[in-house]
Amino acid sequence: PNIQRAPQIAKRMGFPSIVVETLGRKEEELKDLEKALRIAITKHNIKGIVSGAIASVYQRNRIEEITERVGIKMYTPLWYMDQEEELRLLFREGFEFTIVNPTMPELKKFEGKVISLDDVEKFKKLGINPAGEGGEYESLVLRTPFENRTDSEPNTEPCE
Repeated sequence: PNIQRAPQIAKRMGFPSIVVETLGRKEEELKDLEKALRIAITKHNIKGIVSGAIASVYQRNRIEEITERVGIKMYTPLWYMDQEEELRLLFREGFEFTIVNPTMPELKKFEGKVISLDDVEKFKKLGINPAGEGGEYESLVLRTPFENRTDSEPNTEPCE
């Protein structure tokens, strides 16, 4: 969800973006990712990528296979981090995010709302993985501590 915002987010963080369309079909999307990485290597001389994988061995292995094939490194700083601690770290560092595409009815009321530590406690009481690693929700980052922004409001406007 909201992948169309990726170039805008990259720009706010001072990074170039490469857009490679995919239909999102299993296995084919991996070829599309490989294509995007090859373009990034050629165009921007990248040496590695950072993956947000926390617990999905499947996801990590798939990305790692591609990075090995194209000859770059993969860095997974969140790998097997306690998921509640990972969220607490994001809040401490100044990240703001919202829930998009909740798959559980209990999360519908949080959709579009900037998530707080209090909300994380509510998720736990509902028996929901607070980081959404069980597929309970997707998230959209509205603010990061390393953006080149001058305004004080989170980015909730539609993507250009």
